[in-house]
Amino acid sequence: DKDADFLRMALPDEIATTLSAVRTLSIRPFATTSKYVNPGVDLQQAGKDMHVGRIVTGHYQKVRDQLQLTLEAVEVADDRLLWQDTMNVPSEDLVTMREQVTSQVRHGLIPALGASTSAGENGTRPSNEEAYDLYLRSVALSHDGDQNRDAIRMLERSVGLDPSFAPGWSALGKRYYYDEEYSPGSNGSMSRTEPALRRALALDPNLEDAAQQIVSLDADSGKLPLAYQEAKAMIDKRPQSGFAHFTLSYVLRYAGLLREAAQECQSAMRLDPGN
Repeated sequence: DKDADFLRMALPDEIATTLSAVRTLSIRPFATTSKYVNPGVDLQQAGKDMHVGRIVTGHYQKVRDQLQLTLEAVEVADDRLLWQDTMNVPSEDLVTMREQVTSQVRHGLIPALGASTSAGENGTRPSNEEAYDLYLRSVALSHDGDQNRDAIRMLERSVGLDPSFAPGWSALGKRYYYDEEYSPGSNGSMSRTEPALRRALALDPNLEDAAQQIVSLDADSGKLPLAYQEAKAMIDKRPQSGFAHFTLSYVLRYAGLLREAAQECQSAMRLDPGN
């Protein structure tokens, strides 16, 4: 079903977002893992390429008005199955689908990975079906040219219908950034980017991607003390995040503290060598 093909990108993104809220887990960025969406991936080789000990994978099949979704966690070293679950979720009710999937991730997958079952319970939830459908479909679009502009239109309508869903604002802020920074005739003002990202963080302070982009914007505009405080706060929340340490290194480099920046880069590479 071509109409459901966007879920190949959207479902892994949603699962990664849920896992990334767990402080004790180090999750590879979606930009790194998205290259492995095609069937027949060699999981052991993928694990070695990304320098990870465990991989979460899965597949889905649409059967009439239902999606049969299977999730698995695999130990890379010995190709051992740690956890598996199959669920049937409504294909036309994406908000309910998300609730069922994230519930299984929190109460089944996260404990199987050795993390706390109470982790990842916070954050905003979608409340409008059309808005959430648009948000998920935007995930599969490129950040270049016409596709990025299409995604912006989709996300603007999405947050208009459901203004309390933080990931929608975060995704829109990122799309605005690419448009304001790289589109022909753009002046780099970030007049749409920054408000969208700050709205996302106001709704959910734990959105790491939005927090990193705000830090970068503040550093680029010379607000180094503020950017430093924001980057340190990211590390305090998730000390095992290579992404957070890299963000701090970005600020330190702008401040001319090259030795300290290099140390943070080394920490990022140690925590996330596959990125």
